[in-house]
Amino acid sequence: MERSEERDVEETGASPALRSAHVFDPGVSICWTRAPHQVRQWPLGAHGLLYDRGWMVVNVNGVCLSQKREPRLCLIRPEVQLQRDTLLLRAPGMESLSVPLEANAQSQVCQSRVCGDRVETQDCGEAAADWLSDFLGQTCRLIRLNSGFTRDAKKKKRTKQQESSREDAASSPLSLVNEAQYLMINRTSAEHIHRIIHNRDDLTSDQNLFLDVDNVVSRFRANLVVSAATAFKEDEWSQLTITNTVFTVTGKCSRCHMVGINQETGDRTMEPLRTLSVYRDQGKVTFGVYLSHQLPQDSSRTTVLRVGSRVQPQTISSPGPDPV
Repeated sequence: MERSEERDVEETGASPALRSAHVFDPGVSICWTRAPHQVRQWPLGAHGLLYDRGWMVVNVNGVCLSQKREPRLCLIRPEVQLQRDTLLLRAPGMESLSVPLEANAQSQVCQSRVCGDRVETQDCGEAAADWLSDFLGQTCRLIRLNSGFTRDAKKKKRTKQQESSREDAASSPLSLVNEAQYLMINRTSAEHIHRIIHNRDDLTSDQNLFLDVDNVVSRFRANLVVSAATAFKEDEWSQLTITNTVFTVTGKCSRCHMVGINQETGDRTMEPLRTLSVYRDQGKVTFGVYLSHQLPQDSSRTTVLRVGSRVQPQTISSPGPDPV
């Protein structure tokens, strides 16, 4: 793990409003997001968490595979090993495979699409392609974002009040994500949804089996998790500062049937989308918010997020940090 000159923050957190921030090991792709494992700290890069969503799996036609098409993708456990400069792939019944974090100069350059955007990628070689094809039972390949390619976030309509409190997120470079550099959820909101689910009279035992709080959290596939005092408080935030790093809220995350995939087994359930559709239908069913961040161009210090960091939110209507 890379070292930083920043001092560590207290593990206990610092405010009654937000207790702590949790950081998750970057996933391999926006289409390959899975139940992540928590890390103690992680450096930030130009596109978000360093190496986050920098790879994706494509089929024989070059079309990105998602859990909607292939739910077994969630059983693949990718791990970015910074000290070894490798991406380690693990899956049930498979020998682990190490893939270099950086593509070599001889890697084949490919043209792909993510959410309608043209992206330039590089093929990760035959070993990765064979490994994935064997596990998924279909011909596919692993590709990664070309390090020299720039993809900017799309501008969204905002109110004047929102615009005055936000940086221009459209200039934030993206990896292979759908919408934004970061997806943040509030664990308190997940706990609230979990309680509603378990109080339903029509929940079958099969649906109820795996839905503990951690399982619900994993289904939303966030790379940042905070704990607020109340559920859905994150809907009101326009910015938040984690230690000394400022993040801009760029919108709410719309949810689909993907959250019905159990990230530990690949099985599908009606929950939590059924409950979200009742309690979180605001034209679109949403849960969690997108964030953006721009690294200082003149900074030589590595910015690192750590578990237990102090989080200070700012609401859309407030000119300064929320009182805590």
